[in-house]
Amino acid sequence: MNKTINNEHEVWRRCQYPLVRHEVSNYGRIRHALTKHLRKLNVNCKGYVVFTVKIKGKVLLAKVHKQVALAFVDGWREGLQVNHKDGNKLNNCAWNLEWVSASENVRHARYVLGKQVKPVVLLDKKGFPAHVFRSGAECAKMFGGNVRAAIKRGQRYHGFRPRYITWAQYQMLHHLVSVHGYTLRSAWVELQTDLFLNNHQEK
Repeated sequence: MNKTINNEHEVWRRCQYPLVRHEVSNYGRIRHALTKHLRKLNVNCKGYVVFTVKIKGKVLLAKVHKQVALAFVDGWREGLQVNHKDGNKLNNCAWNLEWVSASENVRHARYVLGKQVKPVVLLDKKGFPAHVFRSGAECAKMFGGNVRAAIKRGQRYHGFRPRYITWAQYQMLHHLVSVHGYTLRSAWVELQTDLFLNNHQEK
């Protein structure tokens, strides 16, 4: 999930129980401890990078950022959560993670990252995104009018069907387009596929 990895600076450590058959790196990669085979990583419906592990016949969906923090980030205490400093759940490098309380995590999201905003997507007649905005304010600045009211009333907005998406979905779309070179349409299809697969995995 990281754009570039400097193998000279990558460090591997064994994951904690019950994932001891795997190793995690300070760059957020996962591999089998014996074969060194890299595991395929996915993104769940909440925007976190995960991988699946079968333990005693049961499939466990493990979050990569937690494994990185447990292995490389000091400050763990019972009840603490892992926070992404830059707000990007796809950036699971050790230096981007910190242990915080639940209230600190909320304050960081609200006041440092501006997570109180709601990203907006404008869908065309076929249901594909024509435009994606970080907030309703940004959308209205470009097109004019009140997009929030259109979403609330279920109305068209400049010929498009507007809807809110989660911050995690916005980040995922931005990541696929800006880092991996997806078109907005193909990134949307990839996002919907990930949501479908992970929703079924979590049931």
